[in-house]
Order: sequence, then structure tokens, then C-alpha cells
Amino acid sequence: MATLEKIRKKSALLFTIIIVALLAFILGDFLTSGRSFFGHGTTMAKTAGQSIDYNKVSERVEQLSQQAQAQGQNPDSEALRQMAIQQLLTQALINQEIADLGITVSDSEISNGMTGAVPHPAVQQFIYQISQSLGLQNISGEAVFDAVSNPAKYGISDQQTAQQLRALWAQQEQQLEEAIKYQKFTDLISGLYSANPVDAEARTADMNTTSHISYVAKDFTSLPDTDFNVSDDEIKAEWSKNREMYRIAEPGRAINYIIVPIQPSAEDIRRYEAEAANAIATLRTDSTGVNSLQGNTAFVTNRVSTPMRDVQNPILRSYLDTARVGQVEQLVHNGQGYTFAKLIGKKNEVDSVRISFALFADTDSRDSVMAKVNSGELTFAKFLEENPGVGQDSIWDRMVGTDTPAALASKIISAPINEFISFDDSIMTPNGNYEQRHMAVKVISRRAPVPVYDVAIVQYDTEASQETINKLNSDLRKYVSDNATAEAFKKNAAAAGYNLQSTIVGASTANISGLEDSRAMVKWALDNKKENVSPVYQDKKQSYIAALAIDDIFEEYIPATFPDVKESIRVKLLNNKKAQKLMDEYKGKANDLAGYASLLGTEVTKMDVVFASPMFGHLGYNEAALQGQVAAAKKGELVGPVQGNTRIVVFTVDGVDTEGRNATFEERSAEFDRTCGYSALFNPQNILNVLRGASEVTNYSPDFENPGL
Repeated sequence: MATLEKIRKKSALLFTIIIVALLAFILGDFLTSGRSFFGHGTTMAKTAGQSIDYNKVSERVEQLSQQAQAQGQNPDSEALRQMAIQQLLTQALINQEIADLGITVSDSEISNGMTGAVPHPAVQQFIYQISQSLGLQNISGEAVFDAVSNPAKYGISDQQTAQQLRALWAQQEQQLEEAIKYQKFTDLISGLYSANPVDAEARTADMNTTSHISYVAKDFTSLPDTDFNVSDDEIKAEWSKNREMYRIAEPGRAINYIIVPIQPSAEDIRRYEAEAANAIATLRTDSTGVNSLQGNTAFVTNRVSTPMRDVQNPILRSYLDTARVGQVEQLVHNGQGYTFAKLIGKKNEVDSVRISFALFADTDSRDSVMAKVNSGELTFAKFLEENPGVGQDSIWDRMVGTDTPAALASKIISAPINEFISFDDSIMTPNGNYEQRHMAVKVISRRAPVPVYDVAIVQYDTEASQETINKLNSDLRKYVSDNATAEAFKKNAAAAGYNLQSTIVGASTANISGLEDSRAMVKWALDNKKENVSPVYQDKKQSYIAALAIDDIFEEYIPATFPDVKESIRVKLLNNKKAQKLMDEYKGKANDLAGYASLLGTEVTKMDVVFASPMFGHLGYNEAALQGQVAAAKKGELVGPVQGNTRIVVFTVDGVDTEGRNATFEERSAEFDRTCGYSALFNPQNILNVLRGASEVTNYSPDFENPGL
């Protein structure tokens, strides 16, 4: 009873503790996930009043993934996610612009685009695919629409199939409407940025104007840095003057990171060398060919029968050209492994024949047709014309190094010339079943026999042993443990034998330095504080291990104190001071180029300068200041010394040539658009920034993931 009384007296306190614990749990989950209660919910990114939903991003990622796979690509999943976010934000902003401008699409425009004589490009693939799947004789939107409206007429009795067809048609109409709206928006915007006659003429003049100059120059970058001083106040002032150059699109983390490639150790390499040498020795005494390697999965053998003309690899060609039967040679030894070859046999064979052939459903139909052909009642060419797709007339066909079964190839090669012979054969279909094939073949001619090589190519890949991987992990973990602050992590990397790299990451950074599976490191950087050092990460393919430290955190701008920014500004100011010293030293000390050449210890050189070209003669690229000086100078006027990127220059304009091809207005307008107009401003890499204006992009994607390595 005393215990119960104590519990009753403490009940209020216990209740309070329970409530606090629950709140802590709920708030902890909220703060961790960012998606609970009054968080951003399922919004994955937003900007300029537009937001995109998690489900929309997932759908777009799936589409992008399928497109990539269709092209034989396998891109990083996080890279696809960030691409999807960028695309959907752009699309949302464009849709808002379209709505604000009142751009609409009429029913007649949609009808004409779907069922017109020439379907709109946005629906042409749909029209073709549906026409093919329904077996329509005419591939047209009108025929597909008739099938959608009258499914029974086309043998579509299943109600569910008919409903799916109508849904697909409605979906295409919606997509077409969006495509037409976008095209109208594009036409409107491109019209605003199109060249007028003055713009086009000015652009042509820039392209056609060539200044012929004489000059002398002196490199100022070779002056000792120790003779000049750049203060932190000067760097800060220069940064403030150009701070928009250092604006970032989203908050970022400046990180230093170490990437350690997982490669075989010296001990691993010695072991692989011994195993490769043993395999070669064994193959040389193996009278069966390559059976001695069977069961050893480390060695992958590919045995082929091939004439020399099909061998593209020059190393293999050289080997086959001189090898004896049974000879084994190492062809390649690199960081990925070994490749060696064994010539198992060599003989002269006919590798190509010129044939006419046809395939038949059964022997009766084949024998009937061939009887007519052999009697002259029917020509083979006429038969193929009346039955397209069943065969071919007079083509060269390869018999060696192809999928043609050896037994069939042997029959064709030995068949009499200009006489149709019947063959029955069995082939495996893609679904694994066997299908009987009935054919008639006539051999018209054969190429002369050529050497055919029976050769085995053996691939032996090398990779780091588990002991090596464990040691690399252990060493990097010890370094991380011993250098637990960003400053120490950065300071001691070189002495420990690590190559330290740096970059800036944000929520939209898909990976670090293009490394697969490195999104987890990006997320760690976003979730941790300045000076923190990460654990050791390893990718799924075991190709690298990595660790990073957060050097700084940026919100709107990369500050002047950031090492990379500070150094770039320091070098710029340093070069300005060096150039100014030389210009002050030589200015007015000579009256002509010969005099300046003597002062500068150089010779007078001639070159041509085209105002619109990024190349300033043979002095270098992007010398905008020098190009401007040349364009403004009068003929014969001595100009300089003036500062270029790396030199001070004194020059005279000897003449100006404005002759050039008299381009049409359309050509000049296209050039203007490409460099200054719509194409330059609204390209895929820039359009999102143009549309969002001063609004920041808030990317919540890290809150929706928990990547791990």
C-alpha cells in the first residue's frame, strides 16, 4: 500500500515526463524528416512561387531512367533525380508564364494536330505505335481516332482494352495541348529577342572586320611576387565590387575530401603475376585446348573461329599472323588484368558465299514453289516480289564467325553452284523453344578459301584483395580519428599520403566529382556542422573509399575569405599591380614601336585581330580589353602600354579590312540569335535561372532520402 501511495503522489510528475518524452519524439521526427506536421510535406523543391511534388519527381525519374536504358546508358540515380527536379521546376515556371500571358489552344488546333494529314510531331510516335499494334492499313491519326471511337469495328471486343485506348488518346490530347502552348510561348519569347536589321548588320560587321596591327609586348607575370603586396582589405574591396560573381543558387557547404581508389596492392600484383604465369604454362601443355582452365572462374575464356579480316584488334592480328598452333602468348597486361590467347587450330575455309534463299512454313509449300522455279514457270525474283520478307535474291552471306549453325554452313558451302537445294533446320527462338525452318538455297558463287583461326581469348581480371581493402579502410579510419577537425583533416593530408581535394556542395549536388554512390557524402555535409569530419564511406562497387570535412558554410555568397576565392582575387590584383608597374615604367619613354621594342627587349610583330573572335591573334584567348582598344584605335595611332591578361602591349593599327561575305539577313539574324538572342539566353542550362529571376531554389530532396554506402 505504501508503494501505491507513492505512485499516486508521483502520478502528476510521471504524466509530465511521458508527455515531454512524446513531444520530444514527435519533434525529433519532425526535425529529422522535415516532412511532418507544419513542414514542407511532399514538396520536393520550390522557387518563384512554384513547387513540385515528390510523386511528380518520381514519375519523371522513371521516364528519364527508361530513356537512358533505351540508349544503353546507366546513369547515377541521384543525377537523374536532380535532373528531374530542374526539369519540373522549369516546366512549372513556364506553365505559370503561359497562364499569365493567356496563351490557350483551341479544339480545332488539337483536332488538326491529332487527326490532320500530318500529325503534330509530339504525337507522331503515338499514332505510329497504335496503328502498328492495331494492324491498321493506314497509319494516320484519323484511322486511330476511328478505332478509338468504334472499337468493335476493328475487332476490339474487350471493354477494358477499349477504355485503355480511349484513355491513351485523351492523354495524348493533353500532352499535345501542352506542346502547342509551349511552342507558342517559345515563338513569343524568341520574337522578343530576334535581331532587327541594325543588330544583324552590327553582328556581321563584327565578324567581317579585321584589324592589321603591329605590336610589341612584355610579360608581366614573370615579375617576382615578393615585390608586391596584396592586403586582405584590398581583396575584400575587390570582392565587394564584384560580389554578384560569387552568388550561389542555394546554400552550400565548402568541403575538403579524400578519395582513395581501391586498387591491388604490390602483394596482390605479385600473386596475380604468379597465377597468370602458371595459367599460361598450363595452357601451353594442354593438348585439349583450354580445358585446363575449366572450373577456374577467375579465367574467362571466349573461343572464336574467325578469318583475319574480322579481327579488329591490332595486337591479336599480329599474334595470329605469326602464331603456331598451340602457341600461347600474353597479349595485354594493364591495371585491369591480363589477356592472353591460344591458337587451337588453323585451316583454309570458304567464309562467304553468294546465295539466293527463301524460308517456307512447311515442306509442301517449299517443294511446290521450287518445282515451278526449276521448271521455269516462275522466276525466283518474281516469287520474292509477290511474297516480300520471305527471302532475298543474290546476296553475300558470311558462313564463318556468324550465328549460322556449323552444320548448315557446311551444307551451303558444299552445295552445287546455281542449283536450288532444300534444307530443313531447327533453330532456337528468343523464348527458348525450337522452331522448324524449311528453306531453299541456291549458291551462286563462293569466295576463295581464306585462313580461318580457331583461337581462345582468355581474360584474367585483377582486383584488390579483401586484405588490401581492409587495410585501406583501416588506414583512412585511423586518419579520420587522428584528425577529427576540418583544420587538422586539411593540414595533415599530404604528410599522410592522401590527395586532398575541395569543392562546394548543396542540396542539388547529385554527387562529388562525378563519383557514383557519393550522394551519401553530400547529405552528410548538409546535415552536419562546420569543422565536422565524416566517417569513412565506400561505394557499392568497391572502387573507392572516402572521407570529408566541412570547411565552411555559405548562404548567399561565397565569401572573400574562402581560400579559392581569396587566391583568385589575390592573383588578379597582383597581376594588376605588376602590369601597372611596367606601364608606369615605360609609358611615354618612346615615340614609336621600334623605340618600345628596344626598351622592352623584344621585336615588332605583326598580326590580324578579328573583333568578334575570342582569339586575339597569337597572344591568347579572351583578351577583351585589348580587342576593345584595337577596335577604338585610329589608323597609325601609337597606343599603349595597355594591359592584357598576361602582358603589357604597345601597338599601332596599320589598316582595317571590312571585306567579307555579304551574308543574307536570315544568316546574320541566326548568328545574332546564337550569340546574343533567344538561343543564348534561353538555352537548357540557363532557362531556369532566367525564369526564376532573383528567387532562390529551395531543394528539399535530401529530406526524402537516406542514402548509404
